Amino acid sequence: MSVGLKEILAIPPTNAWLLIGDGKSFPSESKLRDHRSMPFSEYPIWTGSKQAQPGDLLFFYFVASDKAIHFAARVASYPFFDSSIAVSSKKPVDSNQWWVTYTPQVEVAPVSFAELSELMGGHLILKGKPSHYLPPAVVRRILDRAVDLDRLTKADRLVFELPVGSADLPNPALVRLAGWRKMADGPLQVERQVEQYVVDPLLRLSLPKPRSVRWEKQYRLNSGIADYVVLDSDSPRERSVIEVKLGVRRPPDGDWSRSPDFQQVLRYARELDVAAALIDCNRIFLIERGALAPTVIIERDRATFDDLRAIGRHLMS
Repeated sequence: MSVGLKEILAIPPTNAWLLIGDGKSFPSESKLRDHRSMPFSEYPIWTGSKQAQPGDLLFFYFVASDKAIHFAARVASYPFFDSSIAVSSKKPVDSNQWWVTYTPQVEVAPVSFAELSELMGGHLILKGKPSHYLPPAVVRRILDRAVDLDRLTKADRLVFELPVGSADLPNPALVRLAGWRKMADGPLQVERQVEQYVVDPLLRLSLPKPRSVRWEKQYRLNSGIADYVVLDSDSPRERSVIEVKLGVRRPPDGDWSRSPDFQQVLRYARELDVAAALIDCNRIFLIERGALAPTVIIERDRATFDDLRAIGRHLMS
């Protein structure tokens, strides 16, 4: 199935993100109009979160001139990293950025910084990051204040879906598949949290009981320190290696030799002569021994019991 606007708007958003711009990036009426007639493959890009997923809800906040949210849209692509793209900003901005494409923007009633800060419980710091996670409860309040669905077209109304990802992080030692799938990735801020809330439960759920294997963290190798290595329970034999990221840098052209994250875990796998997995907030990339690209990519929010069994077999191969 080819992906387009209709398919993106049909995806329930897992997260909502506040994206930051200034007067230079504020869209003109002509740009808003042109965006609506663009082919999906030519949608524009904005700096975003490395954790964003297609279908996620976006709110566009502008620091100049009135410090307010003015537009909403949906994420139309997986995020990609590119340091060669210039950020449209009045002030110099670091060129090392993650980017997402987004669907045509829909205007909303402005939500000021003061209002937004109130909705966030008084805790809102917009400096330092190009995007900020918005919990579902805050999104609901923004929609109540800023969106009159009766005045929108049917297509534009589809943009304003409440995120389905849970902002409450579960107990990693007790979470089951359903809760693990439902967890939003926005609250995960560092790789250690990805290990705690994504990888540790995944290993517990996917590897067999009683344990014929065990796993060690921060496993020292000649080529670096692997985040996890799966070993036999009663011997030092390594079975697989796992590298963890907040967001995996996927090559836009499909050439995985250009992904430093993939090449990192591949070094470890080659040294140990084992299969590998590359895991971020949202996806599990399974890499067969000697492979030059991921063999299977599993979306966390769609993972099944069959997927868990497949991951377990892979990690024990």
